[in-house]
Amino acid sequence: MGAFFISSSDPMKTSVDLLQLVACVGDAIIVADAQEKIVLWNPAATRIFGYTEAEALGQSLDLIVPERQRQRHNEGYSKSME
Repeated sequence: MGAFFISSSDPMKTSVDLLQLVACVGDAIIVADAQEKIVLWNPAATRIFGYTEAEALGQSLDLIVPERQRQRHNEGYSKSME
């Protein structure tokens, strides 16, 4: 990840550092790969779920999906990765 440009009708382009944006957003941003392993975890996710980035990275999404919802979540996630 790095900087990207936002197009607009304004002749000036705005450069945004994506990692800085993810870090300062107040909502949890969690990215997982096709095997449901967490590959991105922002500070808001730590605040909301209580796991540090180091604890979450590489873990399954089961870390934050309640047990009673895991089967449905796993079915839906698998289907979306087809």
